[in-house]
Amino acid sequence: MAEVEIGIGKSGRRAYGFDDIAIVPSRRTRDPEDIDITWELDAFHFDLPLMAAAMDGVTSPATAIRTGELGGLSCLNLEGLWTRYEDPDPMFEEIGTLEPDKATRRLQEIYAEPIKEELIGARIQEIKSTGVTACASLTPQRVERYAKLVLDAELDTLATVGSRFTITPFVGLIDPLPPIAPHPGEVVRILEVPLSELLEDDAFHEEYWGSPDRAISFFELPAETVWGATARVLVSFLAHLTASL
Repeated sequence: MAEVEIGIGKSGRRAYGFDDIAIVPSRRTRDPEDIDITWELDAFHFDLPLMAAAMDGVTSPATAIRTGELGGLSCLNLEGLWTRYEDPDPMFEEIGTLEPDKATRRLQEIYAEPIKEELIGARIQEIKSTGVTACASLTPQRVERYAKLVLDAELDTLATVGSRFTITPFVGLIDPLPPIAPHPGEVVRILEVPLSELLEDDAFHEEYWGSPDRAISFFELPAETVWGATARVLVSFLAHLTASL
């Protein structure tokens, strides 16, 4: 498949989602005995072509064990609630009942709980004790800090996340303003915020969650708290804006 240019010195291949592909029966059949769906990751062999994401909403120690028993692989997030709380189930139940206007602030409070180092090894051993392959993830900035704990727990495979991409805001005037139709599966709501509110002294602040090198940006607006990646885009945008004033 041909690659396309997506930025300075960067290229990529076309990806397809479920909406882009239709699977129809073929006139030719295959005997199940002739089909091999097994796969390998390094020295590990798997019978089921499934790898569950390292997200709190996807993988718990229990789901990692069950996925492994079925022949697949699940990756546990070692920076999620399973290493911040001895019993995170009440937190998950609460998150599932939060109203949208209260969810952001409460999630900030829940994830502000520091990572407990003893739980890192405990969660890994909980999975390994059943005989399945244990996979877990750490962000790059925390790999060195927790490497010994992971090695001592004899984790089978470690996943990490990195990105070479940045988001650069471009500013322009559009007159008239075109109608905006957000995709309901991706956008909860559209906020129309005057620049004056973003530039107020008490609008912006940063918090450090569990690590002095992990700054989380926040904009406290009258109707909403904007944080995370969206807030980082706004910080970059305002830096471009104020530099030209």
